[in-house]
Amino acid sequence: MNLWYALYLKELKENKNVFLLLLVATLALDLYSYVHLMDDGRPSPSLGLALVPFVSVFIFPFVLLHSFAQEFKGQTHYQLLALPVPRAAVVMGKFLAVLTAGVALFVLAMGAVHLISLEYTTLIRDRFSAFQGSALWLFAGQFYFTSLLLMMGIATAMAGLKLLVRRFQSLAMTLFLVASLYLYGRVLGAFLELMKGHFEHTAPFADPSGAIAMHFLPTLMLPVTVLTVLFSLLFVGLGILLFERFAEA
Repeated sequence: MNLWYALYLKELKENKNVFLLLLVATLALDLYSYVHLMDDGRPSPSLGLALVPFVSVFIFPFVLLHSFAQEFKGQTHYQLLALPVPRAAVVMGKFLAVLTAGVALFVLAMGAVHLISLEYTTLIRDRFSAFQGSALWLFAGQFYFTSLLLMMGIATAMAGLKLLVRRFQSLAMTLFLVASLYLYGRVLGAFLELMKGHFEHTAPFADPSGAIAMHFLPTLMLPVTVLTVLFSLLFVGLGILLFERFAEA
């Protein structure tokens, strides 16, 4: 267990510059958005900057891929694979280190969004009563972490695929990314169709205004969250399998 934790700390230290850059950029955008809340008595367009950090769901997977690539480029993977730990520990150390940075960034970004929401209590209460306080954090967390886990899972599988494919690696990884997202989209679409029959005639959807339906949106996202996490685990498992079979010690 100590070696597992040591691998995790190693990944945090090796990627600390990237992680700190993303966190500092997030803090700067959040502070700017909060300071410039109003523009001539109206909500400032700069408030949109508070949502920019959520784009990190597409940045962190590339950080994860880069971490794998650097090990092989610097020939340091031999030292890692020589350690008396399963190769899955090497993969999960990288995965969890990047995920930790994602959690820290989410807390910073959502803290700013929460503070901003408090400044517009009346507007939010009138139009978005379902998304206040803990409900706001829950809804945003479901959206952010399901997206992040899915993309990081695909990135882990792509890192393993790179060990298997020796030629046209960029093309192979691009095709794998597109195919993975297409597969997820098809399964998700079929899943939502099944869920639709269960929810469309229930009370939350009886109000044509949609206000009540919005109140139940975080709950409706729960099955989608579970499905997405399962897909992420599938891709991570594929990446670990390829890493164990084709990574040369």
